[in-house]
Amino acid sequence: MDFRRLTTAYLPEWIAGQSGGRWKPADVQSISLHTIRTGGVATVAAVLLALTNFCPVVVNATCDEDLEIVVLGVQEAERQGKRFLYRTAASFVKIRAGLDEHPLYQPADSERGAGLVIVGSHVPKTTRQVAVLRDQRQLPEIELTLDRILNEPVTYRKTITDQLERWLAVGQTPLVFTQRQYALTGDKTERLRLGQRVSAFLSDLVANLTIRPRFIVAKGGITAHDIARHGLMIKTARVLGQLLPGIPVWQAGEESRFPGLLYVVFPGNVGNDHALAMTLTRLSSL
Repeated sequence: MDFRRLTTAYLPEWIAGQSGGRWKPADVQSISLHTIRTGGVATVAAVLLALTNFCPVVVNATCDEDLEIVVLGVQEAERQGKRFLYRTAASFVKIRAGLDEHPLYQPADSERGAGLVIVGSHVPKTTRQVAVLRDQRQLPEIELTLDRILNEPVTYRKTITDQLERWLAVGQTPLVFTQRQYALTGDKTERLRLGQRVSAFLSDLVANLTIRPRFIVAKGGITAHDIARHGLMIKTARVLGQLLPGIPVWQAGEESRFPGLLYVVFPGNVGNDHALAMTLTRLSSL
């Protein structure tokens, strides 16, 4: 089996594929819903304490109450010397940190206005969300082409940035998105390098803005990370809450290029098809 080409919804097989064959599906420990609900904290802790050799473990849960039992089990295992590396959704983080439920963030009137939407993610869900946004809101838009990003980045960036500033200057919210269909060529290392160049180009667009937008929406996990770090130079931020479920909104720190800016971190595969349009509705003064 070629694990590098494996795509599956069954997590033990997915983990085996991501590991390049280091682990087989049978090596992955799974804590079942039955174990969580009938065994409780003690049983979950016992399973975790028995893990050896950096064994991956999958947790099955359908609600916060399930995750609360898991977190208590994790904490007990940690008290007995175990250490874990997590790859989780936000719901686990909330419970692990002991955070209470909060309502969705409601932007104040002073926080609404002309902003900037940058879409780097090109997964199918993002493409559908962009299509709905374009259908519902007649935003000025630029579709970035891969060829020009890779072959003439400096002049192309200046052309795009100048146009964005013209729109921002008259109170419009531009939409910038990478072309929806493109193929990066070469081996895995080369494709990664090219992808980094695309992400760096998006960050440079923000880094070279001289007109402050009221907000920025960054669509795509890597896109949001790189724009925050390299485009906005954010080192600290206050998490104000979620604009929509799974879509956090930050307030940029004083050291950033635009202190106090509302920055929306919008992962690629989060939300329904209308989520991007709804995000703009909640942030816009229109």
